Amino acid sequence: MAKVSSYFHTIKKLNTYIIILTITVVIIIAILIINHITGKEVNYYELGTNAFYNIIGALIAILIFDVWHNHKTDTEHDRYIMESIWKLLKAEKENSNNSIINSMYDEASVGTVMQNCLQHYCNDLSSAFYNYIKQNRDIFRTDFKYNVGVKSNGEIEQSLSYCRHFRINELRPKFSFKCYFALREGALERMMNISHFFFREEIEDSEVIAQLRQCKDDPVKVMELLEFSMALGKDKSHSKPVPAENIIMDFDDDGITFKVMFDEQNFIFTPLGDGNSTSGYVSYYGKIHCKFKGGNRFYCIFSEPCVKPSFTINFPDTLPLTKVNRVTCLTIPEKDVIQVDTTTNSIKLTPTDDTTVFPRSGIYFTW
Repeated sequence: MAKVSSYFHTIKKLNTYIIILTITVVIIIAILIINHITGKEVNYYELGTNAFYNIIGALIAILIFDVWHNHKTDTEHDRYIMESIWKLLKAEKENSNNSIINSMYDEASVGTVMQNCLQHYCNDLSSAFYNYIKQNRDIFRTDFKYNVGVKSNGEIEQSLSYCRHFRINELRPKFSFKCYFALREGALERMMNISHFFFREEIEDSEVIAQLRQCKDDPVKVMELLEFSMALGKDKSHSKPVPAENIIMDFDDDGITFKVMFDEQNFIFTPLGDGNSTSGYVSYYGKIHCKFKGGNRFYCIFSEPCVKPSFTINFPDTLPLTKVNRVTCLTIPEKDVIQVDTTTNSIKLTPTDDTTVFPRSGIYFTW
């Protein structure tokens, strides 16, 4: 762009010089013709000297103007280039759907730029960081709120809600909202690698497991024993409880899966690229509640990237925080987000504006 602008500016300067020289020659010729017609004697030396000085004066004036014009043009051009680059980096939108980056570059090109930028910080880990970002971009959570209450009778009550966003290659008419309760040791770990679930939990109390197995053919009874409920909507304001008869249960030796199918009334689709693509992100808001007898431990593991998560665990007065052991494994500084509140006998994970927790982070409690 700069070379093209400089080329046209040089052409304009040459044209200006040619015009001045042409005008000077025309004036000299006109003077000669007039003197010839009138019969006056022509002083060629004086005429040539005047023409020479006139040309020099005009060229000096043009040179001064040209220096000023070049400085002004170059400054404006640099500012234009800087503004264009900044808009590109900020991914400003050309219209309501498409950003400048999406309109100018394909996914592979953007990925190359990202990887090159990462090399500036750590060349040896740039590929690892880039692949980690690619692996975790397909599913993430926002507006995450997880409240846990440990009761004096040993029961653990849980309430979890968040907006789930997952990437798809082809828009489908229906999707599933799934929760899983593991009944065997090791079953939960296997499900952590499956991205279909909104909620995963492990039931460890043998008495609760035995009661659940006795009524494995009665979904309503199983949900009553777990005090399990689901709510669903395209966002928090449109969330509604899911009737028990609409919840599908799959019960096997390893665990229990609860599933609800939902359509476009309960999700928001954000297309990628030009806005007409069938690939993009599906987003929905879900909420679950459950309560059952637990053991002397509880752990919260983030299986997907979580933006600004909020987590609170409350303990009964009979179990002071001095008797609670905590092991924290977070991808964020613990001192910035963990709050211990002795007045309410609770421990909180309070997010900041830039808090994002990545997969397999978590908090482990024993008492």
